[in-house]
Amino acid sequence: MLRAARRGSPAGPRLWQLAACAFLGAALFAACGRRGDPIAPGLRLPGAPAAVSLAGPAGELTLSWSAPRDDLAGRPVIGLSGFSVLRGAWPPDQKPCDTCPEDLEPAATLDREERQARGLPQTSWVDAGARPGWTYRYRVRALDARGRPGPASAAATVTWMPPPTPRAEVIAGDGQAKVRWEAGPTVPGLTPLGTRIYGSQGQRVAEAAPGALETVVAGLENGAPAMLSVRAAVRTSGGWEVESIPALLSVTPSDTTPPLPPSDLVTFAEGAEVSLHWLPAGPEPYAEVWVLRAREGGPFGEIARLPGTVVSYVDTGVEPGQTYLYAVTARDAVGNESLPTRESRVRVPGPAVPSPRSP
Repeated sequence: MLRAARRGSPAGPRLWQLAACAFLGAALFAACGRRGDPIAPGLRLPGAPAAVSLAGPAGELTLSWSAPRDDLAGRPVIGLSGFSVLRGAWPPDQKPCDTCPEDLEPAATLDREERQARGLPQTSWVDAGARPGWTYRYRVRALDARGRPGPASAAATVTWMPPPTPRAEVIAGDGQAKVRWEAGPTVPGLTPLGTRIYGSQGQRVAEAAPGALETVVAGLENGAPAMLSVRAAVRTSGGWEVESIPALLSVTPSDTTPPLPPSDLVTFAEGAEVSLHWLPAGPEPYAEVWVLRAREGGPFGEIARLPGTVVSYVDTGVEPGQTYLYAVTARDAVGNESLPTRESRVRVPGPAVPSPRSP
């Protein structure tokens, strides 16, 4: 019947078409029912980035993540060319709809080689356009060697509310600096974490608990200018840590601590001279040593300035038969003077009295 229809009946072509469609439909149905790798052979799209998080160091909204280790087939990732950042933004009077279809737009494409050449991190991005009070949601995609994106990461959402910049001042000390600040206004939804001080290399050098209004930064070099960055730190309702835009302070510590006085001062008379001996004390080297002298009952006066390494002195300006008091002080390289040593008392012998002649 089918053969006859092909020869003379106009319905023949239709029957063949129906048969062909039925055959193709069955084949497609069978293919859809099979489990298989949907990835084209040779296509090695990277997996989704993980550990996506948000933070606000130095008042900048920073997104960070971990690069995927495997591709979609479970093989090690080869040749990532960079990452694509997707972002959604809602003004203060709006909130993202968690049940609505997500509508995130490309915010940045990070070329791995270019960022490496500029010394920028590979797996973080600063959203320089973030506005206070706005809510932002981010996802990240890894790009293969040809720039093709893999699946998006989990979302990270934050309402960007950096705390106000502290009003701070700094007072120089000896190898340190005291930093003081005023308490800023409380921002609803932010939990204070305290105040953090950073050095010129970005390292944290001091931290104060919430409510504190001053702290000391130790370990500074005397005579060397230091730049300090004072930031208020808070935690958002979503658990992200955020810092304020820093208050920048410049300070030059100076040595204001005098050295310890020399110790064990001893004096003794040798004819018409007085010899003095002492020992240095403390870890700070002496730049100079000053010898002080007084007649018994009179004021002390300086009689010699010696290099800091000298530990003895001979006083030739004494008079026979007189009693003298001696003390020694030390000075450091910037002129800080120590306390004097304990006074040492010595009597210079008088001239010899001739014995009477026998008759």
